[in-house]
Amino acid sequence: PAHLWFRFPSAASENTLLGLGLRVLLPQDQEGLRSLAPRDTPRSSQASSRRLALSAPQAAMAPQGTEQPLVEMKASDVEGATREPKPESPTESASSEAQAGVGLLRQTSQLEERAAEKDHYHEKKHGLVAAIAFNTLNMIGTGPLITAPFLINSTGSSTSLIGYACAIVFCLSDSFVWGELGALMPNSGGPYIYLRNCYGRDKWGSLMSFIYLWVFLISSPLELASAFKAAAEYLSFVWPWLNESDWGTSLFGSIFALVCTFALQQDVSRVGQIALFLAAMTLAIVAFVLVSGFATYDADYLKPPSDAYDDKPEFLWNLGTAMTIGLYDLTGYYDVNFMADEIQNPERNVPIAAVGTCGVVGSISVLVILAMLGTISPEEMNQLVEDESDEANYIAAYFVEDIFGKAAGGVMAVMVALMIFSSAYAMMIGVAHVPYAAARDGYFFSIFGSEHPTKKGLPDKSLWIVGILTAILCWIDLGTLIEAFATLITPTQFMAQSIGVWLLRSDEHFGKQSIDARIPLFPLPNIIALIGFGFVFITSQNYLVSGDIPILELSVLVLIVGVIIYLAGFARIHKLWPYNEAAAPQV
Repeated sequence: PAHLWFRFPSAASENTLLGLGLRVLLPQDQEGLRSLAPRDTPRSSQASSRRLALSAPQAAMAPQGTEQPLVEMKASDVEGATREPKPESPTESASSEAQAGVGLLRQTSQLEERAAEKDHYHEKKHGLVAAIAFNTLNMIGTGPLITAPFLINSTGSSTSLIGYACAIVFCLSDSFVWGELGALMPNSGGPYIYLRNCYGRDKWGSLMSFIYLWVFLISSPLELASAFKAAAEYLSFVWPWLNESDWGTSLFGSIFALVCTFALQQDVSRVGQIALFLAAMTLAIVAFVLVSGFATYDADYLKPPSDAYDDKPEFLWNLGTAMTIGLYDLTGYYDVNFMADEIQNPERNVPIAAVGTCGVVGSISVLVILAMLGTISPEEMNQLVEDESDEANYIAAYFVEDIFGKAAGGVMAVMVALMIFSSAYAMMIGVAHVPYAAARDGYFFSIFGSEHPTKKGLPDKSLWIVGILTAILCWIDLGTLIEAFATLITPTQFMAQSIGVWLLRSDEHFGKQSIDARIPLFPLPNIIALIGFGFVFITSQNYLVSGDIPILELSVLVLIVGVIIYLAGFARIHKLWPYNEAAAPQV
């Protein structure tokens, strides 16, 4: 058994212990004491903890209706307690009682120190404002300042804003799903934890969480690569020689990825300070773009051409591309779900951060695009993309140059490049922690579970694998990176979770929990999200129907390969579903 029960031989023994200053734990204190133990403590370790109960006479003296107080102590403190006691002289008896009391007092002091450390750690966790800031920074860092020309090019005019608005509606509906799941399971890991419990820990959940991690390992480097390459593209405004060859910005993007990986291997204690600096700089850039754009606003630029809706099937298909770009811009409203263990009161703050950030930043993104469209016409933006012009890749600098001149455009280019790099810096360490946590739980490849030998909690190998993959993907075209990322995560993350909530609500444990973050008007938001993300997925660039880059086909291939790897290798080796002989590991 995990605990053994011992009884004091007499009331005198108990009084001796109390006289030495031992604090007896009352029933209301016991639960708090047990919470000091780590959640993932193995049973073999728990077995070393022993509980002492008061003797029968003292239990009889306690008021009716009360529980017996317990005293926590180690097995070493009561070694030999179960043996037949040898006759002792009064002096030896008093001495042994004194030693036992000192041992229990030392143990109590250690427990109190652990409680103080836990309180101090809780105070260091991020509050609601910080949670919102993390989400906001990751959204704006890879948002409309990169994608505005590609958005306009999706339909060829300002009508692309219709698709962008639809993407906001889909993401806002989905944010309620993230909110409910985050409140029910306030643990770091995000969808890896959610899908495992939604689809059954010992059944389909093992497969779904593995497929998510498999796709995450590819999609996250795609997003990071798009950020690093976009930062390099912005620097080409200042150093045009970067775009004189096909490999200039790709090489710099790869260098940025490796430098970022190396920097995170050193000391990540300043990530929070960098985030604060980034937040201030991001707000300044957004405010400058909004003020400059609306000060020179030309509403005629928003008028769509007369034939914009003539070919309705083609228009609807192109709206799917606009929605994909909108999805790419808005991804990040769920970032704190990945790090819920580091958030104060996650049951409340994680849902508020997800829903609030999605709505606010989505509105700001629309305003940023409208501000730039007030100076640069949709026709001009569309032409920049069609001609594969360099200006399309640093549209914010081009926008500022058009208003204030070349020097101001250069300053804007450097600031945006720094903002994007810093955002990716903060994003990369979070990305590396997801497969790291899963590997340590036994649900992903063990190589990702490696921890730095001297820096506790640093997933060194996971971080290097993510960094190297990102550096390789920087050699893909920026527009392709954006669409490939959004297409790949749609079925395994957004759609799977929307369905999973339905299944979770029928669960005996999760379905009956009382939380404040339940999805409003359920299941309407789930249905909206499923329809929207399903439309984004099937309208992705494909070779079979439209003759474009086979992004859709490659995404399906990635999913199939992941299923094969799980069934043919990983699940069989680790005895997970459908080969599990016993319950899957509890985490």
